[in-house]
Amino acid sequence: MRQFISFPLASGVLFSIIGFALGAVTLSDYLNQRNYLLHIVPKAEVHYLVYVAAVSYNTCASCFSFLVLGLILVIHITRRDVDRRIPIAAVFLTGVLGLANALTMTIITATKTVSFGDSVGPHVTTYLDEAADSDGVPLLYRNDSAAIATVVFAWLGWLSSIAECVLLHLSLKTTTERQQSMDFEGDKTTWSQHSIKHDEA
Repeated sequence: MRQFISFPLASGVLFSIIGFALGAVTLSDYLNQRNYLLHIVPKAEVHYLVYVAAVSYNTCASCFSFLVLGLILVIHITRRDVDRRIPIAAVFLTGVLGLANALTMTIITATKTVSFGDSVGPHVTTYLDEAADSDGVPLLYRNDSAAIATVVFAWLGWLSSIAECVLLHLSLKTTTERQQSMDFEGDKTTWSQHSIKHDEA
């Protein structure tokens, strides 16, 4: 069971690091895109704060998952004696945050786009759209490969958390049952010894 627990932990740490890096890259790309588009058309109002907020949350959630899963992995490898319920609760919290992150990133990436409101006309909007595409960061988030990769690794990180939570729960259940069995055998042995002494007396 120990080696099975280590694999999703290590996978979760890896996916969290990649998700953090992708989120940081995507955030940087769209911040730079805003400056680039405003340089072309200074009067344009670039509306992209919803996506920036989602990617910022993704970065924080990935960092939190990395720290929590990494700490649990170190505890697991070094065989530190801790209450098993603490890692389960920590991984469960990571899974909840990861699910919120994955759903948010999926919905916003699939449905949202950088917009300009009423600050520019349709012809200028088309021009800025072409300028963004030529710069390598499309206005439509689902057309951006880095944004899609961020969504993929957000889901992979969440799946790793769920798998780890299940394995830790099974490990706790197995350990509890083994301990109860050992206690029962000990009580049984003690009772047998008392019976023998009683018979001898």
